[in-house]
Amino acid sequence: RIITHNPCSDVGKLNERRDRRRARPLSYEEEERVKQFSPPLLRTLITLLADTGLRVKKEALPLKWSDISLDSEPACIRICDSKSAAGVRPVWLTNHCREALVNWRRLFGPGFSPFVFPSPRNSAVHFVDYKTAWRTAAKKAGLTDRRIYDLRATFASRANVCHATGLTVAHLLGHANTQILPTYVRPLDENTKALIEAMDTARNQHVAPNSIN
Repeated sequence: RIITHNPCSDVGKLNERRDRRRARPLSYEEEERVKQFSPPLLRTLITLLADTGLRVKKEALPLKWSDISLDSEPACIRICDSKSAAGVRPVWLTNHCREALVNWRRLFGPGFSPFVFPSPRNSAVHFVDYKTAWRTAAKKAGLTDRRIYDLRATFASRANVCHATGLTVAHLLGHANTQILPTYVRPLDENTKALIEAMDTARNQHVAPNSIN
């Protein structure tokens, strides 16, 4: 058969798609910068994603308050529906993340919505327009090359720097094996200068006390 186009013309497009998929973890400073330009719902969502590694669309946004135990030690989220069987798991929360969720729930009061992230238009359903909200905040923060999905890689990188094993990180991310970890785990330069015992400790070392949750 006759080839109707130059096959080499697709090489650049493939590289562009590969670059878009490449994980770009956020530093603590970059995380705080995006939050400064984010409305309260997005700020809380960013904290949750960066501190848990949840999948934004499948796991985080559909969360209900009944899925979260904020009074347990440590606080915990029960993921009952995920991308795979390995994704059905308990997700433990840092104190920083628990505090953000407690403050977020306090804004609405009990009974406002069963969803942690309710739609501004209809509290009976969860928020869905996260891409537009993220792009707006990221653009104002000067981080147009970052996607909200990079917060999952951010969590994995921070856990890696805190000396979590590959198997542990895979479990926390809801992966069935460790083969996919190189996609997510990329060391953060600011963290390689010191030994970090826990993610809460790491955050406290890099974020000012009066910063936004």
